Amino acid sequence: MRRSGRIVVLSLALLGAGSALPAQDVPARGLAFWTLVPAASIQELATSTAGAPRFAVGIQRATFRLGIGVGYLTVRSTDHQEYAGGGGSDDRTTATLMQIGPTAIVDVWRSPDSRTCGNVSGGASIGRVRTSSHSSDTFGYSSDSKARGTVVSYHVALGADHFLSPHFAIGAEAGFARSHLSDLKDTVDPTDKTGFGAGGTYTALRVTLVF
Repeated sequence: MRRSGRIVVLSLALLGAGSALPAQDVPARGLAFWTLVPAASIQELATSTAGAPRFAVGIQRATFRLGIGVGYLTVRSTDHQEYAGGGGSDDRTTATLMQIGPTAIVDVWRSPDSRTCGNVSGGASIGRVRTSSHSSDTFGYSSDSKARGTVVSYHVALGADHFLSPHFAIGAEAGFARSHLSDLKDTVDPTDKTGFGAGGTYTALRVTLVF
């Protein structure tokens, strides 16, 4: 009887201790901020930056994340040449891209504790690109040119997230992004137009903060 009584007391104590333990933390819901960190290769840096804005702000809900993506990119290049008979030339070019558009992440699988999830993501954006160039040489020649155009981009990807805490998650995504530049017009000669498209696969780490 004493042994049975002790077992009952111990069982009740364990049940009481278990009920006193905090519940498993689940991902928070509310204002969210997430960013993509592309792989180190030049191709993937260019693809993920031009085709999918790397920063987004929006809302986190139980099974989806919806927001607005914002992208900004500046590229500068210089080219110096020296002539065989003396002297040389310098060419400098700057290109700036700004884009904005909707983006969404939808969960298609979640772990029992909701902390790990697999998802699909996608988005589209529209932006403006501006370029300027300057050329000069030691013989007194100098020229400047500027151009502006519109960029339309989209991306689709598969990914996953794991919430290390209710307010912080780390994950990754892999997908395809494409951008199309239309009517890049020279501001001096509007009849001079350029257009091109580029696309490719990309991989990126994804970091999420929920407030």
